[in-house]
Order: sequence, then structure tokens, then C-alpha cells
Amino acid sequence: MLNTGITGVRGYAGIHHTQISRLEAAGLVRLHAVVVPKFGGMYDASDEDMQSLADRKLAIFDSIDEFLEQKPDIDTMFLPVGIPLHRDLSVRCLEAGYNVVCEKPLAGSVADADSMIDARKRSGKRLIIAYQFMYHPSIEFVRGLAQSGAYGRLLRADTLVLWPRKSTYFTRNGWAGRFETRGVAVRDCPLNNACAHFFQNMLYVSSSDSEISSDLPVLRADNFRSAPIETADTQDVEAAEPHGPTLRMIVSHACEAQSNTFTVYQFEDKHVYWLHEGLVVTAPPETTPRYADRASLDAAVSSADPEIRMIFDGSHYDPVAHAFDSIVQGLTAEEPLPSEVDQCRAHASIVEQALPDVNAIQSMPGTVERTKPGPEGSTIQSWTRPGIEEAARKAFLSNSPLASEL
Repeated sequence: MLNTGITGVRGYAGIHHTQISRLEAAGLVRLHAVVVPKFGGMYDASDEDMQSLADRKLAIFDSIDEFLEQKPDIDTMFLPVGIPLHRDLSVRCLEAGYNVVCEKPLAGSVADADSMIDARKRSGKRLIIAYQFMYHPSIEFVRGLAQSGAYGRLLRADTLVLWPRKSTYFTRNGWAGRFETRGVAVRDCPLNNACAHFFQNMLYVSSSDSEISSDLPVLRADNFRSAPIETADTQDVEAAEPHGPTLRMIVSHACEAQSNTFTVYQFEDKHVYWLHEGLVVTAPPETTPRYADRASLDAAVSSADPEIRMIFDGSHYDPVAHAFDSIVQGLTAEEPLPSEVDQCRAHASIVEQALPDVNAIQSMPGTVERTKPGPEGSTIQSWTRPGIEEAARKAFLSNSPLASEL
């Protein structure tokens, strides 16, 4: 059984608590310690949350400092914390002798990523980054196709993500939309936060063996800003090693409606479409992707064409639960895991190359600001670029730069 601790109760920490409680009920983990920070003498948790922790007779600490001073007897510390805290808390917990499961992404800079990797090496402990989709059976299935050469060599992979975000997203904490905060690099942008999973998936699928290259040159990066933030909310990033597959992601938060996330893995003999829900569809190989929305792909699968068919349905898997199951099993059995920290450095490098500083960001032409009433008399704002969905799909289908379609 894995003895664990966790930092936080609110926000994404609540999801970690839910999964740990589920695994605890199954007899696979035991939650022993919880860090609940105090601000102004008050715990950052509701009275109900604090009572629940007390009823479970957990060791409660007011700060990570107090936790590390008392060093409770646990194996693994879960850190569902914001990007600015990833390096500091991970390094300190590793040096204290704990395995660490840190929320994605790895870090806001390569320097911070390397500090975390160095701490892992010095301590002899393990640092797992919670890229949940790396554990999803559908991603493992596609990676198996790449590893086996079943459809020939992987030539490139392209991902399209259209996820709208409103002002509540960009004001959710003190570092949202920031390039750095208090001297710590954050680079909070789609590529390094909400949609980081999808580029990491491409890195994992395209890796030639068990190791993901720690550096991958960025060939082109276009960063756009619609919302009044420091960083980008729309990005078009392409990276590749010499003689390796090209990996590209077009992502925007400046759209009006959310669309299904697609990745097209272009093999020599087939195109393989991976959908966010865990579906995998094959189609004939072409020079560029044929489909860029769920409706057209569904229609193609339903057609009589035997070349276009679903070959894997992983939609019944809960990606978060499956990832927690796999991580706990791997830590307990001391088995290697896909998202060990060394496997995530390439993503941090790509983010830093794509967004070296705030001068790399362009204002999005044609942005429209909208305001609507929010709860309790508040207002919710959104910043959209009309036509961004069509422009992104056109760039995706033609392998042309998003900038040329705006």
C-alpha cells in the first residue's frame, strides 16, 4: 500500500482528493498527511472540508515548511499546485526523501525543469508529472502502431484544439495568463497549461523507443493574444528533429464554441485520427489531413468506405482515474512510468523556444470583446476572434501557417 500526502484542498487538488479517496477505499493507498495553507490565520478550505479531514484523523499541516520540518512517514507526496510552485515544492519534497507526483506541466522554463530533474537524480526518488492522457489506452494504442511500424513510418502529427476561455479563466489566480510571477517563469499559455497534454501525447507517440528526446527544435511558432493577458491565448507551434516526424499544434482560446480535439498521425500507409474522447479512426494516407471536425469524421466512418473505420474505442475509460490507477500501481511496484520527469523535459523546451519572451506575441487582429452578466452582479468578459475556427481548420487541413489564414 502506498502511503501518501497531498498539498491543498481546493481547485484541482479536489480532483486529486477524489481519486486518492477512491484508491484508499480499494486498499491501494493510505492518505496520511494534508497541507492546508493558512492565509490571514484562516485555512484555505471550507469548514466542511476541514471537518472531513479531522474526522479521518489525518495529519494536517499549515504550510509545506511545517510538513517538511515534521517529515511524516509517507512514501509519495501529491502536488496539485500552480506552475509557479512546481520547481520549489517538487525539489524540496524530493530532497526530503519523498517520491513526488506533480501536476502538469513540468515547469515554466527549461532551467526549472532541469532543477527538478537534478533533484530527482540526487535524491534517488521519483518525480512523476501528471500528464494523464499519456496513460490513456487510446494513446498507448496509437503509440503501439508507431512502435510496431504497422502503418509504416510516422511522418508527422497535427493537433487542433479550439477551447474558448472567458475572463474567469484568466483571473482564476495570480499567475493566470502571466509570463512570470515573482521572478519565477510561468509561461501560462495554451501550450503550457490547458492543452499541454496534447503536445505531450505527440511527443510520447512519436518517440522511437522508451525515451523521449530531451530537446526538439521548434521550426516555427506564432503566438497571438486576444485577451488582455501577458502571454498568448492562440498558438501555432511546429517542432521536429532532423529525419524525425514533424509535430504541430494549432490551439486557440479566442474561439466562440468548443470543438472536439483532433490529432492526426500521418503514417506512410495510413492516417490515424485520435479524438479527445479516446476514439481512434484510420483513413487512407494523403498529403494533408482530410477531416478537421467531428461531424465530417463521423459521417466518413458511417459511410460504406472500408478504408475509413474506427479501430479503437477507449471512450469508456475515465482518463483521470486511469492515470491515477497506473501511477499508483507503478510507484507501488517500482515500475517505470510514461510521465517520469525526464520524459517531460522536451515539452518544457518546446514551450520556451516557442515563447522566449513577451515580444514573441502578436495582438490578434479583429478581436471582439463581449460582456455578459455573471453571478451576484458580476460581469463575465470574453475576447474572441470571429472566424478563428474556420481559419484554424483551414490551416490544419492545408498545413499552412495559421497567421496566413487570419
